[in-house]
Amino acid sequence: DALNLGARLLMYGGNLDAKGVVQLAQEPTAADFDVAWSSITIPEQLAGQELHTEGQLKFVGSAEAYNANGDVRLGPPDRIANLQLRVDGSPEKLTLHQFDIVQRDGRLAASGVVNLQPNIAWSMTANARRFNPGDFATEWPGDLNFALETTGDIDDVGPQAHVKLADLRGRLRGRALAGHADVTLERDK
Repeated sequence: DALNLGARLLMYGGNLDAKGVVQLAQEPTAADFDVAWSSITIPEQLAGQELHTEGQLKFVGSAEAYNANGDVRLGPPDRIANLQLRVDGSPEKLTLHQFDIVQRDGRLAASGVVNLQPNIAWSMTANARRFNPGDFATEWPGDLNFALETTGDIDDVGPQAHVKLADLRGRLRGRALAGHADVTLERDK
């Protein structure tokens, strides 16, 4: 009572291989999928600049409990970044253990938890050191440093949140940036 799936696609000068097993007899239905790709060039018309990518993603689990892991290389030909992703989830909660972008000269690292039930709530952190968003969004070149923390929730009355941005410094779109913020949004405001 298992369904084996597999496909190979030739696309944008490279290939993408997907394979997996769906356990139909299991309750809830579970799956184990692997996707790997190599030598793919995303054209400038689609991404604003030519991007090269290769990597792999793995998903294991069901709607009750799952995890996804990825190791991806992406960027302009002369500035390929390494992206790593580790996520666990369930109907109640999504845990982002790791979302790291490591560039030749910079890095962005994020992690946190999003509760989905009974109400949406979150606690997330992100840290950047010499991070260049222009490697992915050509109109936003930069060299950013910051530490970000945010918590909050949304209930029937409305949202509440706290955002703390520390040590913001660097450049974005050719302009110098520096500062900090400590903002709280109350439900009744």
